[in-house]
Amino acid sequence: MQAHVSTPSTPTSVSEPLHLLVAHTGWPAVLGCSMLFMYATITDGMPSWLATSLAIAGALIACIGLERLIPYRDDWRASQAAQQTDLVHIVLTELTGQGLVRMSMIVLGFGFGARINAAGPGVWSALGLSGLPMVVQLLLGLAVFDLGLYWLHRMMHERAALWPIHTLHHSPEALNAVSAIRNHPLNSFLSGCFSVLFGLLGMPMVIFAMVHGWLAIKGFLQHANADLRTPLFDPFFQTPRVHRWHHSERPAEADNNFGILLTLWDRIAWHRIPLLGKFLRFHRVTFFLPEGSDSPLKIGVGETFINPMKSPLANWGAHFAYPFRVWREQLPGPLWKVALTWLGWPVVMTSSVAAAWVLYNHGLPFAVAGLSVAFTSYGVAGVIQHLNPLREEWKGRGKDLVLDALHITLSMGTVNGLTSLALSALGAWLGAQVHMEIGGRLWGPMGGLPIAAQFLAALFVLDFLFYWQHRAMHEIPALWTTHRIHHAARTLSPTRAFRHHPVSPMLTAVMWAIIGLIGVPLEILAMCQAFHGANGALSHCNADLRLGRLEYIFASPTFHRWHHSRSLEDADLNFGPNVSVFDLVPWHKTPVIGKLLPIQHTTFRRGSDAGPALVGLDEHIEDPDWSPFYSWWFQVSNPFRIWLGMDALLERNDVLLAADQDIEQAAK
Repeated sequence: MQAHVSTPSTPTSVSEPLHLLVAHTGWPAVLGCSMLFMYATITDGMPSWLATSLAIAGALIACIGLERLIPYRDDWRASQAAQQTDLVHIVLTELTGQGLVRMSMIVLGFGFGARINAAGPGVWSALGLSGLPMVVQLLLGLAVFDLGLYWLHRMMHERAALWPIHTLHHSPEALNAVSAIRNHPLNSFLSGCFSVLFGLLGMPMVIFAMVHGWLAIKGFLQHANADLRTPLFDPFFQTPRVHRWHHSERPAEADNNFGILLTLWDRIAWHRIPLLGKFLRFHRVTFFLPEGSDSPLKIGVGETFINPMKSPLANWGAHFAYPFRVWREQLPGPLWKVALTWLGWPVVMTSSVAAAWVLYNHGLPFAVAGLSVAFTSYGVAGVIQHLNPLREEWKGRGKDLVLDALHITLSMGTVNGLTSLALSALGAWLGAQVHMEIGGRLWGPMGGLPIAAQFLAALFVLDFLFYWQHRAMHEIPALWTTHRIHHAARTLSPTRAFRHHPVSPMLTAVMWAIIGLIGVPLEILAMCQAFHGANGALSHCNADLRLGRLEYIFASPTFHRWHHSRSLEDADLNFGPNVSVFDLVPWHKTPVIGKLLPIQHTTFRRGSDAGPALVGLDEHIEDPDWSPFYSWWFQVSNPFRIWLGMDALLERNDVLLAADQDIEQAAK
């Protein structure tokens, strides 16, 4: 990659030997002295927040002094309007907004870590890290914290929805120590979330404080308009020379060096890691440090963010409103509809799981807690479908709803409902017997995990069973005769999820029994039932609900709509009802099993968000002119006729039906 080059052009007021001495020692001296000050004062009893604040303030003063003593570029002297606006950012964004948000997040993170250590050895101590020298602990802390910040920073550049938040930090047309503070409060909130996660590791307070002190101090140093030369540190740390290229006006140069503290994570070829590489926009190593130059020709984003005709407060207000203005302009429709499109699925799913947990812990049986939430979700899906429909031509007719009702009451309710309850209860009872016989359930060590982790583990185990059951229904002809009833509907609606032959859901009930047999706790079963039911409602509804890249983990409505495509090549894909990870596995390449599978390809497909234009089947097992009851009876009896070799009855039924229709037309 060819870089735009630039070299220092500002004359210095000090002698050449002094300039070189300060240039080569300034960066490590400011950082080193700040870290020593924090370590000494905190271990001596000074509150960590006070020691960190004093170190940060002293570092900012030192950086401003270095800018005056050994300036780097004369064209990086900020205008008066920019300086005044950045001062407002210090007061309103850094101290009032960002300061309160970040400090509260840091305190929250360390508070969690302290509670973990009080209850027992935290992760940091459990791994034996607390016994290492402080310098080693500090470097490990920098690496761990920087991993989270690296991905946050990289996503700010890779994702168009996040870039407006981060644009403000790249807007200065002249770098200086104070310009490092030009951030949007949302940026600080997101980075503060990683402070909370970092605190959960439970490292010593002095390490937690020093890492956050380093985070702020290096920001002043690497944005300072000072001739700081760090050839020994450039390969390892985010030094001024490394970070200047990140502020280049050229995206090819700026979309690099995402590490905030270290260069370690920028040197890894993340794009070559299986699965992860598909998520990434930049398919390259993101460390960039060209030879022959210390900075890009121009910095900024090619747009002026400082209006000299406006007051500093007005400029700050424009900065604060910038991402909201960009998002509003980019929205394809009203804000509420866009929010419903992207937040509808996660909100309904998390609410359903939480509701099932609450109901079970308030005394309801697990089946009642899970199924009541699942059935309620069908009403919620109907409301979402009405508010944010995907296709007008899929809006249901009265006959469709009556046929769905017959399947609900007769196929699902009477046969499958009783079978599911019986087999699930049998599985739970057998699990209890296993517990009594061997002294512990097969769920074993999983029982000690947090409730959320147990739920996710059970959901993945359950969906592994569902994946193979669903795939078998497509690959085994005898089972397909029952399952194709579910695919026959040519419109989608929440209640379409109930269109199943009684034999088909009975197999599903067996999977629930297996989950009960391995000893999954009843409250986890209730949560899984709520998730499975709610996702079934949303996956079949005629609503514009999207998950984006999360479809590589969860089976979203968009993901499942392709499974209902009129084209069987598309329908023989996306078998996972709740998670999509098993569709990503190339099962056809596995030893022994692969040769037995009729489908010799990976079964994952991620098509357009609108899904297929046509759904359903061309087979004559559903007709809009049939009465709902006749349609239900035909669909239920049809597989038995095929299994008994009575295919001629199918043609006779079609002939009789056509004759009845002719008689009705003649009577009219």
